[in-house]
Amino acid sequence: MKKIICVLVIIMIGGTVLAQGEGGFTTDASYFYGNIIPHRKSIQHLITGHPEGIIISFNKKTFGQREWERVYTYPD
Repeated sequence: MKKIICVLVIIMIGGTVLAQGEGGFTTDASYFYGNIIPHRKSIQHLITGHPEGIIISFNKKTFGQREWERVYTYPD
């Protein structure tokens, strides 16, 4: 578990450094924990607990250099 946390911290620091440059690349790691709402009795046996995990994303920021970037309000 400690190795995973260390890798995530390194990714986050690296993403922050890259975001400061002209490239506009960012990384993000988010932990999630939730509930599953039972909506059918036929699949209720599959719900055994709360889902949890990590979402890791890598984005590139746009700055309006192309027409479609301005039209769609500078998406990531």
